[in-house]
Amino acid sequence: NKTSVGTGSNPQFCPPKKMVKNFDKWMKKNNMKMSKSKRETGIINYDYQGYRFGNIFLVGDAGGFASGFTGKGIYPALITGEEVAKIIKNRKHDPKKLKKVLKNKRKQENMLNLLTKSGKLRPFLFNSGLSLLKLPILKREAIKLFS
Repeated sequence: NKTSVGTGSNPQFCPPKKMVKNFDKWMKKNNMKMSKSKRETGIINYDYQGYRFGNIFLVGDAGGFASGFTGKGIYPALITGEEVAKIIKNRKHDPKKLKKVLKNKRKQENMLNLLTKSGKLRPFLFNSGLSLLKLPILKREAIKLFS
């Protein structure tokens, strides 16, 4: 009986007040009302610095595995937790799934860095990217990248 709608941004590039204003504008444009709703905020850690520090392991959001591009973090949390458990059980385990999560994260961060550094070209690049995702081959790749 609930629907969750969200938005996100790095406060360096879109201050919270502007984000709320943009979100309200989007809600109105899409005929969505927040009459019985409440706003909630949270910080998503996507600043990956490593997952192993001696005998201490960080997984999921604690390890910065969430996507800075989408804010998604459940899948990386599950994979990193599973892989770290296998490493703890077997020191020689090769965490292939974790490496794939990191590879996709690097690709996403490269795109995010391009957008954040593109200045006045940002809207054009963003909208062009959205248009390109309508092509079937790119849509499949995007699903792999952002899943």
